Amino acid sequence: MRLSKIIFLAAYKNGKSLSLDQPQASIEFSLRLVNVSGNAMPVTENIIYGIAANMRAAGLSEAEIKEAIAYQNQKFEVARTGKSWGQFQAKIAELQNKNAKWLTTYAGVPKSLDDLQYFWKIQFSYDRRIWHAD
Repeated sequence: MRLSKIIFLAAYKNGKSLSLDQPQASIEFSLRLVNVSGNAMPVTENIIYGIAANMRAAGLSEAEIKEAIAYQNQKFEVARTGKSWGQFQAKIAELQNKNAKWLTTYAGVPKSLDDLQYFWKIQFSYDRRIWHAD
């Protein structure tokens, strides 16, 4: 994978920037590189991976994680198509009624179909494989 942008490379000692042409024999330094190339996978996959990893780290059960992933997949499908909003709202109500502790902490509840589709357009639909085909 190629990097899209490299935005910062510098040497530091004690939080102060050093010139890279200074004699380095007696100076301890570290190089820092910040890559802002974008996701290596579709945003939706990255979000689902993150939700599952964070839920596991918090000690939630595999059954809860599986349920959260199914919910998130349904949310992305409704966002993408604009269809089945009513069914999705019913799923949210069901999860809220049974106090699914992961719902608001890890997956989130959209305010409206318009909001959900807006986020699909500006964030969730990004797929680097389309824009960075090598």
